Amino acid sequence: MTNTLNARFWNTTAAAFQYPEVSDPDLTYRPILNRPNTGISISGGGTVSASLIMGYFYALQEMDVFDNIRYISGVSGGCWGSAPFCFLPETIDDKTYLGGRKYPPAQLTKDILKQVPDKSMTYAVTHADIVDKALEELLLLHPFSAYVRAVGDIFLKPFGINGTTCYYTTDAYAVSNIIKRNPQLKASDFITLKDNRPFPIMNTSLMSQNDALGASNYSCNCTPLYVGVKAFHQGAGIKGQNIGGAFVEPFGFNTPAAHHVDQAKGTAVVTPGVEKFSLCYPVGTSGEALEQLVMNKDPLPNLIFPSYSYWNPTDETPSPEANTYDFGDGGITEDTGVASLLARGVENIVVFLTEPFDTTTAQYQAIGYNQIASLFGQHVFDWKNQASVDANPNSLMLDPAKFAALKAGVESAMKAGGPVFWKDSYAVQPNSWFGIAGGWTCNILWVFNSVSSDWVAQLPSDVQTLLQTDELSDFPYVKVFGQNPRAVINLTPNQANMLGNFGYWMTTSAEAEIRSLLGAG
Repeated sequence: MTNTLNARFWNTTAAAFQYPEVSDPDLTYRPILNRPNTGISISGGGTVSASLIMGYFYALQEMDVFDNIRYISGVSGGCWGSAPFCFLPETIDDKTYLGGRKYPPAQLTKDILKQVPDKSMTYAVTHADIVDKALEELLLLHPFSAYVRAVGDIFLKPFGINGTTCYYTTDAYAVSNIIKRNPQLKASDFITLKDNRPFPIMNTSLMSQNDALGASNYSCNCTPLYVGVKAFHQGAGIKGQNIGGAFVEPFGFNTPAAHHVDQAKGTAVVTPGVEKFSLCYPVGTSGEALEQLVMNKDPLPNLIFPSYSYWNPTDETPSPEANTYDFGDGGITEDTGVASLLARGVENIVVFLTEPFDTTTAQYQAIGYNQIASLFGQHVFDWKNQASVDANPNSLMLDPAKFAALKAGVESAMKAGGPVFWKDSYAVQPNSWFGIAGGWTCNILWVFNSVSSDWVAQLPSDVQTLLQTDELSDFPYVKVFGQNPRAVINLTPNQANMLGNFGYWMTTSAEAEIRSLLGAG
């Protein structure tokens, strides 16, 4: 067959399974092998998360700790900011991408807050006209990929990242291996990670409607080496198809058919999709919360939001059947990105959280508080019924006995008006839904986006005055949707830069804890 590709796959249920980036003899991502077993995760939160990332990453760069980070796990807006950073071309320096220098509060000026440098994330989040971009792509005859292409137009294209017509992988070493199996491909068909970046995990959700089981969502990892659902869910898909239990190389994902699967070799001969599964697909899908907001209210989303062809190499047949599924925002299944790191046995994690950990306001409790409490199996707040309910048992992954200390520590820091973070060690619980083995201890530093009277008090008086305007009156709790009139997700320069500099201050305030956790002294 001339119009086919030879793609690798990995059976994640095998007793000897190890993640390819640290174990595969042909595709190991060498830059992370000698790093401590660490990761950072960035929660969902649209352009708010992407803006905060400018401060998080600038501070981590200043600390010179990126070479100690093995993984970056991004969800939704956390992926919008972290994925382009990982794939940034060598022609754009990191400081430019991160919107220029970040400042402690006493040095922040109104002129600094107005700046929107070219080729910066500040530019992207202040020009994030997602609806207009999606409609443009629809008019360009890109049905079923209009939204992800729009995300690519906003968060990849300004940085010279080809997010639509190229495949993606880790490095030249991986490209060479892929071409060896597929001589019809060439190096220019791929984009790769910037030198020595951490290994990125872009979290999405496979959404299945099964006649017997009803609707369920399954955490799907998109990485430079593979795409798939780690945990095996027997018969959970369309027509009883098995969901999960395998990873497939990205260029072999969303392909309409697998002509031959060789279980022994871990290879599959596939027909390429109509469009390449390029970087805009995982980045766009990870941040697809808009789909859940408008789906079933208007038929237009059926044309704008993507569905992917999914075949499972664990099915015991040489040519497994392909079915089409909706894929959605990674936050549908787990909004912090912690689960993907725990599934990999990461021992030291810094978690950056966009939504406030607040039990005093129903809106914040239903988002920020819930996403942490559920990881510990605690009661969560049901927004619809305005009541406390049991958390989904599938979300439990950390020692429930440790939640009370976290809650007390965070509330004490909030009351004191300083930066809000909390560090502790947790017994990891077995979790079959996410494929977490459990039975070991993980050290986690939680860094919260939370109101700080200390930070405000250090600002120059004219910048403090800005916080009393409608534009910034709820800072740092900037709305993910509809913060600004007639805009869905785009922010103003003042909002984006204030968030970036606030994220910088939050991170530098926890420098000692971050260095200790990441093994950086």
